[in-house]
Amino acid sequence: MADPRHRKRSKGSTDIRRRRVAIGERPTTARDLNRTATQDAARRRSRRVVTASAAAVAMVAGAVALTYWLTREVTVPPPDAAVPSDAGASSLVVVTGEGDLGASIALVVSHPAFPDRVALFPPNLVAVLPGFGEQTIGEAPLIGGAELSELTVTNLLGTRVDAVSVLTAEQLAALIPAGLEVDLPVPLVVSEGGGEVVDIPAGRTTLDGPTLARLLVTQGSGDQLSWLQRQEAVWKALLASVAGGGALVDGLGTVDRGNPDLGRAALVGVAADPDFALTGLSVGRIGVAGPGSPELYELPAKAVADFLSDQVPFLALREGERPRVEILNGNGDIGTTQPVAALLVRSGFRVVRTDNADSSDYAQSQVIAQGGEHQQDALDIRALLATGEVLVDQRQPSTVVDVTIIVGKDLPG
Repeated sequence: MADPRHRKRSKGSTDIRRRRVAIGERPTTARDLNRTATQDAARRRSRRVVTASAAAVAMVAGAVALTYWLTREVTVPPPDAAVPSDAGASSLVVVTGEGDLGASIALVVSHPAFPDRVALFPPNLVAVLPGFGEQTIGEAPLIGGAELSELTVTNLLGTRVDAVSVLTAEQLAALIPAGLEVDLPVPLVVSEGGGEVVDIPAGRTTLDGPTLARLLVTQGSGDQLSWLQRQEAVWKALLASVAGGGALVDGLGTVDRGNPDLGRAALVGVAADPDFALTGLSVGRIGVAGPGSPELYELPAKAVADFLSDQVPFLALREGERPRVEILNGNGDIGTTQPVAALLVRSGFRVVRTDNADSSDYAQSQVIAQGGEHQQDALDIRALLATGEVLVDQRQPSTVVDVTIIVGKDLPG
């Protein structure tokens, strides 16, 4: 802003100055006095008309405001409701089951200008756990708790995850009120005595906390897609209860990692929206190894792109495709690739592979662009790491990754 002492005088201010000079002059003749009196009377009449008009406008505005406040429909937000900003808010809620594996994994997303939604992941969705290689998404909380769960979803989708809550089935059950109404689309069928029995039938019923939690963490005899249908019904009941406040919203809003205000904003925002969308991601089934092997799923690249661009663009870490990165351990220290992977994932890169390098004696880290077109990506990574040598592979560049990182001894574990 310019210094007020050096502002140029506007044309309007010059006119005002001149009028002020003219006001000091006095009429000296009868004709001048009569003319002045007539002008003064006209000005007084004009002021009375303006004052009366302003009063009338004020009365009408007051009546409209009073009518609005008396007749408006009042929407009372849940207790201590936080309102998502233009950047939206997201909360990853993971309910663990047997062996501390993630059984019900829900990404809760709220935004003031986009449809609120909850996206569910099948636990046996195969994904890269940054720093640990390719495994199922349900193994993330077992291996690395809330942080690895967040990194896995962020790496998989390219989205920001503002808060993460990891609860056991028992912890969740203790938060649920005495009974919640749920409408199960498919029954829970379990194996018993060499056969199968219906444990919980389909249909609308009221269930207690332990039963609802068991529905979230028990697959039963069907596949995981049928399990996700039951999970959807349970999550609808839980979020309906969140809208009323109480222990459930406090418990789900207690985050193990991230921003508690944004986590609560996501939960409360979705719960307050009666039309929020609750769906499973568009996964594809991978063939199982043989009888008795668990079914596995994959999330196609197109499904990721569609989800990101059509449903949660405000959570995108970067525009366009994320550069694909492999991270190789070249110093022999266990766990040395995980912090590198975390930094890159949160900076908008996609880790597609983690492995050991051809040697564990690299003194200096290397950032290798797989072709000249990825040289800038390599330079960006070098800037993030604040160490390492940038190289370009022009002769036989990889077609699977865009940048290779060999972690040397200059990067602490």
